[in-house]
Amino acid sequence: MQRPDDHPVRGFLQIGFFLVGGGFLMAAVNPPTSPEFVVSVCSGLMGVFLVLASALLVRWMRRER
Repeated sequence: MQRPDDHPVRGFLQIGFFLVGGGFLMAAVNPPTSPEFVVSVCSGLMGVFLVLASALLVRWMRRER
């Protein structure tokens, strides 16, 4: 059952997974010397950061209760 206060964090988590999947998938199909590869890896890393930050935020919100 989903609590109302988890809804915004869940959205950030979904966006993070989308960035991770898309970024690293695009990095796999682009040549390593292209600018597209660099942008794809950076977006994948931003997605990883967003997923980790969202997970930490959920843990922090649940511990405060």
